[in-house]
Amino acid sequence: MCCDNTMFGRVIVTQWEAVKLRARGIDVTTYDDGERSFAQPCPRLSGDGCGIYKSRPHTCRSYVCETINALRAGHIDAGAAQDRIDRTLAARAALVPQAGDEDLFEYRNRVTDALEEGEPASAIPACTPELVRLETLLNRWFRTDDYAKRVPDED
Repeated sequence: MCCDNTMFGRVIVTQWEAVKLRARGIDVTTYDDGERSFAQPCPRLSGDGCGIYKSRPHTCRSYVCETINALRAGHIDAGAAQDRIDRTLAARAALVPQAGDEDLFEYRNRVTDALEEGEPASAIPACTPELVRLETLLNRWFRTDDYAKRVPDED
């Protein structure tokens, strides 16, 4: 889910990584502030996984989700980890139709940004139970505290 636009909308890369990625045909954008990134879903993600795993960017190498942390610590087993993934992907699939043609990550960020700014959930039409469910599962099982999004409690 780190690579398919569920967790992140883009991957920040170094100047050197940008050169290597562009050579592989990945469109890297350089912003006015010098930041470089490429959009998710990752163009090298396939059904077989990461197509550039051995040479993936540092950002990809360094992020470890909370489910992987729990699995490595022995707090859950592989079956429980897979159940978390399956349930979260099902929640994502339930939300996709609501976003329409809008990028799902951007759609969700628009809502969570409004919530962060103090707008009540009832005033945001896109703050649906499906969106709250997906964000709640991502916060609970995958995001580290510094990536958690503000959403109302599930009913």
